[in-house]
Amino acid sequence: MKKLMLLVGCVGGVLIGILICLVCQHATLAAQNEEGDNYGSAGEWNSFSSRERMVYAQGYVEGYSLGSDAVCENADQLFTTTGPTFLKDGTLNHPVVICKAALDRFTRAGRQDKALAKFSVYSDVVTEFYRKYPKYDRVHFSFLLTLLSDKNLKTADELFQKLERHDMQITF
Repeated sequence: MKKLMLLVGCVGGVLIGILICLVCQHATLAAQNEEGDNYGSAGEWNSFSSRERMVYAQGYVEGYSLGSDAVCENADQLFTTTGPTFLKDGTLNHPVVICKAALDRFTRAGRQDKALAKFSVYSDVVTEFYRKYPKYDRVHFSFLLTLLSDKNLKTADELFQKLERHDMQITF
């Protein structure tokens, strides 16, 4: 049980660290954007072609997936296990399995070996968000993509509502 709590603490720490980095990055970039720098803002996003937006979304999703999986695989090295054990509900009680079950995913694009166009499910939402809600044109597009994970939001209107409520307790 102590190992499970330690694993949950480690995963929670990593996720909180990611959230803090995103918030700090957003604050820094917003300050830069006030000085006319378009880095990460609607101005830069809109300067990309549709294909470039999909490539960015694909890279973001694949990078998130690879990084998350690597964190979970490394969890195995943090704990010494004597072999597989099972919880009361029949699930495998193993650090890697528990970690991967807690992760959020970006699966709406389908399998990652599919066509690039599938990633438009993410890039189109960001494009629509910037078009419909210019008041948020300084919100970094990587932050918006984070909010489009499976456990979070799916539409530009949902992104807007979340930002309007300042409801940033999101799931990663």
